Formats: sequence, C-alpha cells, structure tokens
Amino acid sequence: MGPRVYIEEEFFSAFNNFESEQIMGNVDSSAENKNQLLNILNNSEINSEIPKKYFINLHKKLSQNYRPDNIKDLIFYRAFRNQNLKIKELNLDSPNSVFLLDKCLNETKYICETNNVIGVSKDYNFKLPIIPKTFASKEVDRNMNGIDCIRHRCRNVIIVEPYLFQDQHNFEPKTPNLIKLLKELYLDNDETNCYLSIITNMQNNDGKFKSKIKQIIDGVGNANLEVSVYAHNEGLFKNNRHFITDYCIIDVQHLFDRDEASISANYLYDGDISSNFLRVQKLRGKIIKCFNEDPEKMGVFTKKFGNILNNPLFK
Repeated sequence: MGPRVYIEEEFFSAFNNFESEQIMGNVDSSAENKNQLLNILNNSEINSEIPKKYFINLHKKLSQNYRPDNIKDLIFYRAFRNQNLKIKELNLDSPNSVFLLDKCLNETKYICETNNVIGVSKDYNFKLPIIPKTFASKEVDRNMNGIDCIRHRCRNVIIVEPYLFQDQHNFEPKTPNLIKLLKELYLDNDETNCYLSIITNMQNNDGKFKSKIKQIIDGVGNANLEVSVYAHNEGLFKNNRHFITDYCIIDVQHLFDRDEASISANYLYDGDISSNFLRVQKLRGKIIKCFNEDPEKMGVFTKKFGNILNNPLFK
C-alpha cells in the first residue's frame, strides 16, 4: 500500500486555471491547494497512459541535460528519475489512489460518485483542496453529532477497535453509531464493491458476530458491501482504536457510546505523505501477520468471519 496517482495527459491544463488569491493578511487558499497537488504528484507513484514515444523523447532530452520547462515534463521527469513512473491505463478499482482526469467537471463528479474515489477534472480551479485537511482533535457526542468532520469518499475501510462489539450498561449501543460513521465514508454508494474489515476482541459467541455483520450491511445499505471480521485474542491490539480508509487514518477514543468523545484524522495525501503511509503500513503489517498466524477457530468458536485480506487495502 503506497501513494498512487492516475493522471490523464490533458489534466495538466488545469494548472492554467490557477489564480492566486493573495490578499494582505489573508491565507492564499488557492496557493495552498496548488502546493497540495504538487506534493501529491511529487511523492506518489505516477500512472499514465501517455504513449511510450513521449517518454523515449523525454529520455533523449534528459540525456542532453534538458531542463523541463513545463509542468507535464517536470512531473514525469521527477517520477522517471525516482523510478515512480508507470505506463498504465486508468484503473478506477485501484485502492487508495487519487485520480486526475481529463474529463469535464460533471463527468468527473459522476465517475467519483459511482466509484467512491477522490479525483478532480481538468476544470479544477484550486478553490478547494483535493484531499481534506488533517485535523488533530474534534468532539463528537453520543448521537454522533459532528461526525461529518471525517466525511470523504472511499471504497475500502479497516477498523481496529477491540471493544467494538461489546456494549456497556448505561452507554449507547455501538453498532447504530458505527453505521452512522460508515455512511460518512461510503456516502450511500450502492453501485460499487466496498470492503469493511473489522479487527476486534474474540467473544466466544459466533451468533453475536453474525448478527452484527448483518446489522452493518443492512444499515449501510450497500448490497455490494463485503464485511469480514478477525476476532483476535484479547490484548493483541490493546489501546488501538483506528479506522484506515483509502485516504485517511482516523483515531477514535470511545467514539460510539458516550459524549465528549474525541476524533482525529490524518489524511494520507496531506502533509508528509511518506510518513503518513509508513504509519499505516506498520499497523497493516501487524494485522496481516497476526491474521495469518491465527487458526480459523479456537475450540468451537470462530475467529475469522470471512477473509479480511480480501480487502484491497491489504493487497
């Protein structure tokens, strides 16, 4: 799992749309959004269908000490130099990928909504960031008021929450509030295949797990949602409460059943992209190792409901 961009050649015309909004004493948000886009392009694997002839000509120019004088050559040269350039066709099923398309605004919006991905068109005007901004802490109450702070399109989600299926006396039941959060990520999309992998404590109750899985699928309302659960030994992921999506790692503390719960979001393509993905890769690696080493059952009780590794975020 790493940062990946699919870019169509005509998208580069979007840079002609940029206009600075510098006003004395105010932040130039358009410049910030342009810098975010350049940060994404300079720190991701670049996938493009641009003809091989273009790259052969570019390689010849570079061997003659050519210095790129346009944004397209500059981005492709850097990716080529850093071995991050791939000649590939557009793949909208690619997980945790950003899509920079040569389509018009409305067509791009339809593609992103249908496939539950983040992308922008050649009409992008830099008024809004491509990726939401990272934030340190926001408060959410027991009715999940404020949960829209993490709204973004994604297709794949991993949840690490040891006590997710353990409701406590005098506290709100967690699953209905979990569904409210998931709706801020899947955004009522019922057209594309979505994946949810849950890593939580084992409870010696197969019927409870099956009931919770059905409740989640019915509540989210996407018949194409595949839910899998890895019920690990208690303590294996102690004090870990994280959501990993295609574009974000979210930290939650007692989010689903009480007031004044805190939530923070670190968007993977915002800020230090390499460090953000490294953090996810470490947690993801631990999950894969533990899952592969654990048996399917412990006695008569199931530990693996479906295969969490089917989730594209584990590929």
